[in-house]
Amino acid sequence: MSHKTRINNTKYAYYIQGGNFAIVEKSDTSGHYESPSKTIASGISVTFTKMPALPTSEASIVPVDPELSVALVDYVKAKFFEKEGEYDKREFHMRQFKKRVFEFQKNRFGGAKIAMPLNGYSIK
Repeated sequence: MSHKTRINNTKYAYYIQGGNFAIVEKSDTSGHYESPSKTIASGISVTFTKMPALPTSEASIVPVDPELSVALVDYVKAKFFEKEGEYDKREFHMRQFKKRVFEFQKNRFGGAKIAMPLNGYSIK
């Protein structure tokens, strides 16, 4: 079971197997998890996100922000050098990858902020 929760003294859990998602409840009689036997009103919220399509060939377009594409190249190079046993080159490219991702996040979410009052005040 991936996650367990309790609602009104009933234990619920969920699991993901392949592309299937299941919610189960713990049976009072057998103690095993089974399909829910009653309606669950306003009790469980499930959020799904879609996985991006995987490339099928070298010509496939990878859905990555253009600023992160160079970081992706560094990551692939690092994995290639790791496979070849060249760990010094692997470390260099992993540092470059992390640096580029950090810069992307900083440029996207960071930067200078200006604090201004909502209302103008004046002294008479």
